[in-house]
Amino acid sequence: MSERDIPYEILEPEYVEVDTMRVSRMRSNLNNWWGDQIPIAICVRCKRRYTEDPNSDSVGEPMHEDPEDDLEVVCNDCLEQAFTDSLKKGIEEVIDERLDLSENDRTSLKKVVELVVTEPEKVLELKDLGNKVRDLEKQTNRLWMVYVGAILALLIALAALVVSVVT
Repeated sequence: MSERDIPYEILEPEYVEVDTMRVSRMRSNLNNWWGDQIPIAICVRCKRRYTEDPNSDSVGEPMHEDPEDDLEVVCNDCLEQAFTDSLKKGIEEVIDERLDLSENDRTSLKKVVELVVTEPEKVLELKDLGNKVRDLEKQTNRLWMVYVGAILALLIALAALVVSVVT
């Protein structure tokens, strides 16, 4: 192992997110040629992205006297992921509460939703298959009606024959 090799992995930061409104407000309040800066910090959830630090002022000094008042430094991607996760959980709870599904029903519903999302072509194939089944049902009903009509005609002819023989 050479001196340059690092024994642990270092993740590459992705990007810095800043509020454009805050940048323009700071630029309008320039009081020296260095200007005001926006403090940044690494996201506490993903530990990969830098974002604006809501707990420091423009010179990097803490804004809150008590560390318990500090806000969590979270990038937009992690916020969006947290929102998506909570929305999914809420939807699942509403479905469970309203529909009162069993475990088998939940797995079936999950498979149907995954099928709709991942392979919409199969949904169209199922719709076409449903249309074909309906057409076959119509044809079967027509055949059934013909069959019933033929039986009724035979019964009427038999009744007429019985009436003619009896009289």
